[in-house]
Amino acid sequence: MADASVLLTTDRLVLRRFTLDDADDLLALDSDPLVRRFVEDGEPVTRDSAVEMIEHWLGYHERSDLFGFWAAIERATGRFLGWFDFRPDDGHGDDEPELGYRLIASAWGKGLATEGSIALIDRGFSTGRPLPPPLINLLVPSSRTLGASAFCSPIPAAPMRVFA
Repeated sequence: MADASVLLTTDRLVLRRFTLDDADDLLALDSDPLVRRFVEDGEPVTRDSAVEMIEHWLGYHERSDLFGFWAAIERATGRFLGWFDFRPDDGHGDDEPELGYRLIASAWGKGLATEGSIALIDRGFSTGRPLPPPLINLLVPSSRTLGASAFCSPIPAAPMRVFA
């Protein structure tokens, strides 16, 4: 029997629902200065705020089977790598989903963000629900790297907005 918490698997990833047991892994991810350099205010989070974040993210699964935040787990080892999300941004409808991710620094540069992103986009378009033509929103924190976090669609024919 399949694990109901698993959204999807790829060659190297398992994307599954968060649990409160993931709070320490999320705290470690968000406490890494390399990761925090490119996101939000750059300040580390507390364990309490990590728990609150997970509780908020779990609410997405109560409202929709399509949208949410998922823990990214390395399939071969079971190691926590970060997270992916596919959801409407605040103030936008279900027909305007956003794709995002944040990965631990040791997972950067291995194609894992692309692998997880493509899987989520494929899943989103395979549901039969109306989704708009993809628009790429790309955060470019430096000329050398996308860093730990981005919100993007890896569909090459899509219009693009770049935030540098």
